[in-house]
Amino acid sequence: MEAMWLCFRPATIRVKDLLAAGAIGEPVAFSATIGCRGNGDPAHRLYDRAKGGGILLDGTIYPISFACHLFGMPEQVASVASIGPTGVDEQDAISFVHANGVLSTMLGTIRANPANTASIAGTAGRIELAARWWQPETMTLSRDGHEPETFSWPEDGTLGYQYEAMAVGEAIRAGAIESDLMPLDETVAIMALMDDLRASWGLRYPADGAE
Repeated sequence: MEAMWLCFRPATIRVKDLLAAGAIGEPVAFSATIGCRGNGDPAHRLYDRAKGGGILLDGTIYPISFACHLFGMPEQVASVASIGPTGVDEQDAISFVHANGVLSTMLGTIRANPANTASIAGTAGRIELAARWWQPETMTLSRDGHEPETFSWPEDGTLGYQYEAMAVGEAIRAGAIESDLMPLDETVAIMALMDDLRASWGLRYPADGAE
């Protein structure tokens, strides 16, 4: 299992349950921003192609994985990226159309400080994840004709990594060789998707030459 601990957090489980229960009707759109203004130091890993630099692998992987986790792999993909002086993607904007018709839009950047929030809009309401949504401690459910409901899961400094660690332990004790929540095929498919995104931007890492 990869360390995509977002998929194991209580907020994500609650989001999936609410969607399955039709709490916001049919989901229509997912949107998220992620990033922060970097220091521009070419030696820093975010700006170093040899270290897999750029916002895609460091940040935009989170909304990509979240969207695919909730709505499945996309059937259509569109994207643009701003390549910086060191050759890495300093900004990217990505859109998916999933098989169920949900449209996902994602922005990642190391040039600015975006809102870092996420939301899912449906035909009868919306779900909003507060700032630093990839470590969600607060979520608001707004249903048409109802007062908003807020849910919270304070982490008290633990950052929420423990949920995936516990899932790994449970799988090992059960003798499982793969996670039902995060199967290997999903990890490989998302990596292939990001390889395709990079290829469309002309972004290659030195390690790509070893293929």
